[in-house]
Amino acid sequence: MEIKSSRIIIGVLSLAFAILFQSVHAEIINIPSDYRSFDNAINAAERGDTILVHPGTYVENVDFVGKEIILGSLYIITGDTTYVDSTIIEGEGDGTVVSIIDVEGANTALVGFTILNGDAELGGGVKCINSRPTIRRCKITENTGGGLNSTDSRTTLIKCNIINNSVRRWNESGVQCFRGFININNCIVSGNGRRHDDQLGGGILISESDDSEITNCIVNNNNAGTGGGIFIDRSNVYIENTLVRYNYSTNHGGGIHCYSYDSILRNCIINENTADGVGGGICFTNSTATVQQCKIQLNRSRSGGGILCSSSSIFLLESNISGNEVTEDGAGISCEEASSTTFRRCIISINDGMKGGGVFCSRRSESNIFKCTISNNSAHYGGSIYCEYASTSNIINSILLNNSNEEVYFSWENESNNIILQYSDIRNGEDGIEANDNGEVQWGDGNINADPMFVHAENGDFRLNNGSPCIDAGIEHGDEYFGEAPDMGAIEFCNDGVIDSFISISPESICLLLAYPNPFNSTTTINFYLPRSGIVKLDLYDILGHRVRELTPDRWFEQGEHRVALDGEGLSSGVYVLKLNRKAQYVNLVR
Repeated sequence: MEIKSSRIIIGVLSLAFAILFQSVHAEIINIPSDYRSFDNAINAAERGDTILVHPGTYVENVDFVGKEIILGSLYIITGDTTYVDSTIIEGEGDGTVVSIIDVEGANTALVGFTILNGDAELGGGVKCINSRPTIRRCKITENTGGGLNSTDSRTTLIKCNIINNSVRRWNESGVQCFRGFININNCIVSGNGRRHDDQLGGGILISESDDSEITNCIVNNNNAGTGGGIFIDRSNVYIENTLVRYNYSTNHGGGIHCYSYDSILRNCIINENTADGVGGGICFTNSTATVQQCKIQLNRSRSGGGILCSSSSIFLLESNISGNEVTEDGAGISCEEASSTTFRRCIISINDGMKGGGVFCSRRSESNIFKCTISNNSAHYGGSIYCEYASTSNIINSILLNNSNEEVYFSWENESNNIILQYSDIRNGEDGIEANDNGEVQWGDGNINADPMFVHAENGDFRLNNGSPCIDAGIEHGDEYFGEAPDMGAIEFCNDGVIDSFISISPESICLLLAYPNPFNSTTTINFYLPRSGIVKLDLYDILGHRVRELTPDRWFEQGEHRVALDGEGLSSGVYVLKLNRKAQYVNLVR
């Protein structure tokens, strides 16, 4: 006979528990001491109760039956993550493992379980419909039909691992969100999906959603037909501090594919993704987006190795697009079908393709390149920029240098093209532009043909050395700067070679500078510049947001340049985040 536990007054809760539970009168029901099965425990529970599950493997299909309750392992009262691995809900291949359906309250939670071996359409592991659950510290793995489905819900995932879930349908994924909202924070989404042309979003699929978020996540080794890592469809999504890596698509968008998308990517790394079609790193279609302080590197595809924009309006700010490869057009970025792309303070380097090593513009597209460095790219035609089918490039305060073959190339056939250059450093000057009598070159004021004196361009260090002819050689155009006028190129020179990195400068702000070398093996040096004296705190975090090292405590620094050495001893290989007074920058540690 099962004995129900007596009702108790909860006066003091552990921190982890208090975050999730806000009622002062509630019952704690224990499994298996009070009830042996989830069904019986949930049937006995009332709104606000907590069901505490002790370690073991439970072969059940769990249904919250519309109740606003907390279901958790001993992790919620101890914070011990070993309980996640030792408290298992096993679906045994028969339906969804955990169902949270028609739960009205916002204090519904699933915490600290391994959830595996479910088999159901649209959510083999967890299914949330018309509910507002928080799912924390769960491992959702080896399910069929995708790991988690959220439909018409407001679902929050925190510190979950959604790994190695398989799919059968085109709209199943590691994490699926249809309508409603999803917040995915500090999660790992890995090894999900399948290599099939019809498959959308191997890792994450978000469709018809407003204001969803993906923050501090790793999305890697997922597979799909379109959007190997992430597929976003008619949704507004904010993606920040997220690594999208090693994903694959048989069609488009190896890392991310965005369709009718109006959102922001900030402080993300999109690298080493592959698409058999277009958009190795990111593919934007009919979208509006801002990409800020991102690194889009080492991606591969047929066209648009780093980014492909089709019928889209994209703003790229303070980002690095480098090391991408294509077999056809636009190794760095391809702008097609009347797209409008604005680059500001970006570095586009070491990309390789057939046409447009840095930027490819086609079919009435427009590229606005303001205060950028385009260098060391290679293509058969147009090492920096290739234009065709009535496309236009507008270049101000930028450096186009050491790209092969010519810097700019116009297609010799079809509609004519246009390029406008002002206050920029172009290798070989006007002779570096091959217009093929098929367009207009508007050579404006302030252009030069000179060695910009990069610190070490071969290693990707495009800082300007003292004495560079590009220093103070630009024109005011909306960017803050040191000195008498803006510099040409993405990286502003200041104070004896100190530079700002991809952090916006204001008179009262701190400039967190590029760690160099980065990636690094054993040690690297972090530079920062203070426009005025003040208190500075510099910390190193891992990709999941855990602080792993305090580099400087809160202390007073004088105005000017400062350098801090980072010793990699004791750190594993991976991606880390530097935070200087809460401003973030990624560094790669390679050992």
